[in-house]
Amino acid sequence: MPTLAEFLKSEHERIQATQAEREAVLTEWRAAVERLLTQITEWVTVGDPVGLLQTQIVPTEAFQENFGWFAIHSLVIRYRDASRKQEVTVVPKSTATVAQVTIPGSSNKRTSSGVVHLCSTNGAEPSSLYRVKTEQGDEWYYHRPRWGQRLVSPNGKVADYLPLTRDLFEQLLITAIQ
Repeated sequence: MPTLAEFLKSEHERIQATQAEREAVLTEWRAAVERLLTQITEWVTVGDPVGLLQTQIVPTEAFQENFGWFAIHSLVIRYRDASRKQEVTVVPKSTATVAQVTIPGSSNKRTSSGVVHLCSTNGAEPSSLYRVKTEQGDEWYYHRPRWGQRLVSPNGKVADYLPLTRDLFEQLLITAIQ
């Protein structure tokens, strides 16, 4: 059995050997999350002409196996009604998932390359947004909560994943702050 010093030296060498690869993955994930948070902030700004919603990008830490703890941003959306505290947080969870996103209207499945949760103070189960990388850029798909409503895709079929659009996000936000 190795000594503690030998064990830690071996672990350090193993970690250092994959550090550059992990940093590249995290840099790319952070950029994807920033693009998503910027898009959502724009949607909230356009959808709130009276100023009842306040958005704030906040630093947070996340933990992922094989990456450890890392810094990333989340988005907090506050409903400014003095009679109740309602808040929705867009929280990056993982760069890697086992989710196979079925594209609505197709039998094609694509492997997700990240997941973000929408968490609400109203007690609802978090919703998930799955990222799919394409040649044109990121596509994000909403996945309904396990016990949530069934989703109907634009072609009228029941779906478990829907493309994230402004209209869909606004409906999710309304549900989260009601």
